[in-house]
Amino acid sequence: MSKELSKRLSQLKEQLFRGFFEPKKWWGDDLTILDQPGAAEKPMTMRKALAFEKVCKEMPIDLKAGELIVGTTTMSSVGFGHTFPKYETDEEAEYFAKISLDRKSVWGHHLPYYPKVLSKGYYGIIADIDAQLKTIDPSDQEGIDFLESARYCLEAACNVPARYAELTAKAAEEEQDETRKAELLEISRICRKVPMHPAETFHEALQSCWFVHMLLHSTLTYTPLGRIDQYLWPYYEADVKKGQMTQEWAMDLIGSFWIKFNERMQFEKKYMENHLTFGDWSQGGDPNEPTTTFDMENDADYNFGQSANHWLQSATVSGLGPDGKDKTNELSYMLLKSINELELISPMISARIHKDSPKQWLDFISAELCDGGAQPVIFNDDVICKGMIERLGIPEEDAWDYSSDGCWEVLIYGKTEYSYGHIELMPCMEALLNRGCSMSTGKKIGIDFGEDALDKLDTFDKFYEAYWAEVQNRIDGALQNKLRYYSEVHKIAPEPFLSTMVCDCIENHRDMTDRGARYRFYSLMATGVSHCIDSLSAIKRVVYEEKKVTLREAVEILKNDWAGHEDLRQYCLNRTPKYGNDDPAADEILERFFKDFCDRADYWNSKIDWILVTAGVATFENYPRFGKHAWASFDGRVAHEAFSSNYSPAVGRDKQGITAVVLSSTKTDLSRLNNGCPIDLRVSFNKHSKQECADVLSSFIQSFRDLGGNIMTITKVDLETLKKAQQEPEKYMSLRVRLGGLTVYFVQLAKEQQDEYMRRTEHNI
Repeated sequence: MSKELSKRLSQLKEQLFRGFFEPKKWWGDDLTILDQPGAAEKPMTMRKALAFEKVCKEMPIDLKAGELIVGTTTMSSVGFGHTFPKYETDEEAEYFAKISLDRKSVWGHHLPYYPKVLSKGYYGIIADIDAQLKTIDPSDQEGIDFLESARYCLEAACNVPARYAELTAKAAEEEQDETRKAELLEISRICRKVPMHPAETFHEALQSCWFVHMLLHSTLTYTPLGRIDQYLWPYYEADVKKGQMTQEWAMDLIGSFWIKFNERMQFEKKYMENHLTFGDWSQGGDPNEPTTTFDMENDADYNFGQSANHWLQSATVSGLGPDGKDKTNELSYMLLKSINELELISPMISARIHKDSPKQWLDFISAELCDGGAQPVIFNDDVICKGMIERLGIPEEDAWDYSSDGCWEVLIYGKTEYSYGHIELMPCMEALLNRGCSMSTGKKIGIDFGEDALDKLDTFDKFYEAYWAEVQNRIDGALQNKLRYYSEVHKIAPEPFLSTMVCDCIENHRDMTDRGARYRFYSLMATGVSHCIDSLSAIKRVVYEEKKVTLREAVEILKNDWAGHEDLRQYCLNRTPKYGNDDPAADEILERFFKDFCDRADYWNSKIDWILVTAGVATFENYPRFGKHAWASFDGRVAHEAFSSNYSPAVGRDKQGITAVVLSSTKTDLSRLNNGCPIDLRVSFNKHSKQECADVLSSFIQSFRDLGGNIMTITKVDLETLKKAQQEPEKYMSLRVRLGGLTVYFVQLAKEQQDEYMRRTEHNI
């Protein structure tokens, strides 16, 4: 395997990083298909297809020097603003806005089944649709509309490779260098073939995948790549056996492929443009919250947040296959190695491990993490698959074939329609203590148990049960809202193109947003877990056991944000049991809470049979925003202070070392949290050699797996390096760290976000 970048990749990387500081061309803001005669009268799904076609025919195309994979995604972005031709009328937009829906309501978190495109091509899928159109019940007009719009999208998609075939052929005519001329002619040939026809070579497979991904990300659908080492392996293996592929050439192809995922990156503040409208706030953007923004040098009316350069791009490597056996292959190593050699943040690589993973694979992962860069994220198959099989009833062959999505969410690869809702635990605490109202705003956010409710909570068990009633109320509200709007979303935001690559949609004659997919997941994502557990623990100790204050006194102290009670705040911070320290007093509360949380998910699964309710823990990268909305809490946190990320202990509270963090986190059965609950760790090493560091980390990862850990992210970076990067960013442009939901360049973050990251406990191992 290569130890350094080839000349081609070095040049492509230099070109890419230079582009981070150059203006990007936005396109598509003001387009519409409603100026076409009769367009407004067509079914919504066909209108979406017409808008999709407009993008395919008119989107800008370009060719970059030396690249082997061609095609450039438009600037449509979850961080800067979704751009796509208007296809709904003003009246329709107004109607759906009343129920919090618009054409951007289905914006990502879905996995296309790439093997279908690679093996059949667009034309093969069209043939499948034609077969269904011949046999469909003529009275099923919705089904006919879906199939016809899906077919229309596939035909429209053929325009993009055709345009690039022409572009590269013309470039070849003008090229003086014979080697590059031959490359361009080969690229042109490939563009005439895929994705319309099945791929036959590794180069064809990569180009086919990129064209699909590029189009999805240019048309409001921000998707990951799924199990990329698995579906690309047959093409790589065949080329090697034929003597048509060297590892060096493969790494050039892979590197050229990876670079495409990063080309929209924008670092230069003066070039950042605001294209955000209603429905664009899903990635944590809020113009009024400096904790998730950074200043701009132009006159745009929005400060872009930490997610500005993140587009839900992820890829999964290694792990069990549908037959339950390990599927680590040579590409698993090469794909991860290439990402880190190029110092890229997209896609985020998820590495699956299990009890039978090759030791070489675990050692390799560890060595890569020891080099820094926060790639990959680690997934434990033994826990995740068990949860899907035993708790959700998913067949083994599908559960073993799961993949990460977006940030790290767990989906059945190529077969799932997915959405999630945050269950904010700390507002539930505020509601209990403040008669159903937020302490920050005074607005009603939960159940009001009455004026004398606090007086009745004379034991911790009674307090806990009342708190759980608030959480359960929030869970039930989220599910009821989901069920209410589920039957509506496809009427404004259908996905006819993506649905052609999601299993069962064509056979069911239904869009994936209209129950077409094999599986439909709705995940309950708990936020503020560590603060919830630590607050319950402190209340139990200080109010009920030691009786330092009454519950009513505690409430008044919190309402005043600890003013005049700093001694008590420090006591709650430092002298009460905390999650993340292997402390039974805190961890028993954790177990109790998650049993109730997962039981409620199971309750809903017993009530409805067409959607699977999964459980997880997630702040993603938005933990400063969640904290900004929350008042002071009894764990010692002051009002508006940032939360910890995901399933991680509260910042600075994990004082017993990294092993204690894992021991605490695995006290509960994490297989029940089957949509994932990552712990996010920042580490440094006291060993002298890289090999020693890697050996120690490999042993730690194995312990995490064996103890029943779920998902873990590791960033190797010390505080001193972070301080230097903050002071001299130009010297640390490629420094990568992992936030709660994404890998980022540290210097891209807002200062507030950088400061929050530097507050994390640095575990020396």
